[in-house]
This record gives sequence, structure tokens and C-alpha cells, in this order.
Amino acid sequence: MSVRSDILDNLMAAIQSIIDDPTGYEIEIAEVTRFYTSLATVVSESHRLPLVQIIDDQPEELLVADATNCMWALPVTLYGIVHSGHEDTLHEELNKMQSSLKQFLYSSPSLGDNALDLQFEGSGGNGFADDKNIAWTIITARILYWTTRSNF
Repeated sequence: MSVRSDILDNLMAAIQSIIDDPTGYEIEIAEVTRFYTSLATVVSESHRLPLVQIIDDQPEELLVADATNCMWALPVTLYGIVHSGHEDTLHEELNKMQSSLKQFLYSSPSLGDNALDLQFEGSGGNGFADDKNIAWTIITARILYWTTRSNF
């Protein structure tokens, strides 16, 4: 396993902990996945909602290196997908998902010994599929972590 993979596994476990103990969060997350699934697939495969997808499809950026260590920035995207039986409450559920994801990012969850920081970068926007009463939000973040030169 790579350091990157271990950190992403820890990120997924940390978000899943919200499922076990949603105390203090505005929304109860039902499922967390570590891959992107299209909205059509989410609906057709009856994923449990609210759903959080962790996307890590971008390369790390080497920030600094010395004779023994390297520091990296790993971009990650969190897709939060919510459902509501009523269109008028869909916006409210979406706001709760955004708030809960930001609260999670700011809580400084433990992502392992190599992870230095989890930083909120911004919101990538929202979308609505009114015919299915589903909405999604995109939150971008980056994880700063270090490796030894031997893992480079």
C-alpha cells in the first residue's frame, strides 16, 4: 500500500464515522464510497442517500523536498448527494450536506501518521435533478502529507 492510499482509506473511515455517530452534524450520512458513480447509476442502483463520494483522480503536487523527506499536496473532491421527497425541502437537505462536509473538514480528522493537514479549498457548485428530487454538492480540499525519499 502507498502512503496516498493509506491516507485516502483513513479519510473514508473518518467520514464513515459520521454514520456511526452523527452527533453534532446537520445530516446523517448513509453511505460513503471512494469512487465516482454517475447520478443515473446512484439512482438505478439504489445507493443509500445521503451519499458521500471521495474522488482522488488528480495527481499529487510535490511542494518541497530535502535530502530525506518530501511534502505533497493531494487534491480530493467530495461529492455529497442528497434526496428529499419534496422539492421544497431539497435545498434545505443540500445546505445541511454542505454544512456537514465543511464541518468535517474543519474538525481536523486523523488521517494517519504521514498526514499533516486537511484543508478546505472551496465549493465546486451544486446541481439539482428535480425529476428525481436529488441534489448534489461538490467540495474541494487538499491533504498535505509527507513521505521519505525512499517512498518517492
